[in-house]
Amino acid sequence: MPIDFGRFKKREDSQRETHPIKIYDGLSRSGRLNDLWRGQYLALEEWEKVRKDNDLVVSLNTGGGKTVIGLIQGQALVNETGGRVFYLCGSIQLIKQTAEVASLMPLKVATYYNRQFENEVDFNKGEILCITTYQALFNGFSRFAKEEIAGLVFDDSHVASHIIRDHFSLHLDDANFPQTYSTLVNTIRGYYEATHSIQLFEQVVSQKLDPTVLFVPTFIWEDINKKLLKL
Repeated sequence: MPIDFGRFKKREDSQRETHPIKIYDGLSRSGRLNDLWRGQYLALEEWEKVRKDNDLVVSLNTGGGKTVIGLIQGQALVNETGGRVFYLCGSIQLIKQTAEVASLMPLKVATYYNRQFENEVDFNKGEILCITTYQALFNGFSRFAKEEIAGLVFDDSHVASHIIRDHFSLHLDDANFPQTYSTLVNTIRGYYEATHSIQLFEQVVSQKLDPTVLFVPTFIWEDINKKLLKL
């Protein structure tokens, strides 16, 4: 009996579901998760309508099921792009909690923390999303720095800004970097004298336990940054 091998579809040729609600309904759930709550359903339905837009935010009350929403959105992006999609958390503990929620659905995911990768092959093949921390992705030595990223899901995005800013900030104190610190202080002192803010300036510089933060104006920094970078 002749066999037409052309009738067999390659795995990569098969169409993967991209609609978030259909993805959730298609999971062979173990019974530990119920159907989507109304808020989750409406959020995913609305997201599906505008998913081509950039920088989308899902806002629900605490306990509203945002983790499930984020995981389904992430998998929908994986299925759509076949690329690398990350679900970012603020801590390793949250990675573990999110991975546990995924296992209850059950939704296969990759995790990366403490330099340990779980399910890395499936992630690199564009089949599952990866749960990791903001710190792992947003730093100058990130192992993902040269990777092409297809999508990001920010869990508790309100904590992201200070984490990312901290990882791209240079901290110089007078004990460990005396020359650089002294140069910085003496270079910008004139600006605060001219603006009658020298008292506040001296307070911030001399009182080490003072929590006050003094921002250097951008136009001042533009004049001195090359000098400081040389140091």
